[in-house]
Amino acid sequence: MQEDLMIFENIYNANCFMKSQGILLFTKIDKLEAKFLKILSIKYFEEYSGKGEDLQEVTACIEYGFLSLNISKERTIKTLLISSLGCYDTP
Repeated sequence: MQEDLMIFENIYNANCFMKSQGILLFTKIDKLEAKFLKILSIKYFEEYSGKGEDLQEVTACIEYGFLSLNISKERTIKTLLISSLGCYDTP
């Protein structure tokens, strides 16, 4: 997860993308629920205060971890959560 955050930060904040909008796409959310919820998110996100039992809570924390790396507050990043059951658009 740390490597994913570093890659996202380096690519999305590169000068050539500063005027570009972004899409943050999380795939296999159903697998996240099955595996990751058993491991507390505190390991990757210190601001996470939940118990790791609520999928929406965990995905919101992960989403915040990525979105907080956006150094240009003028750009928007659209987030999509995708599982094998369908696509969920975040507000």
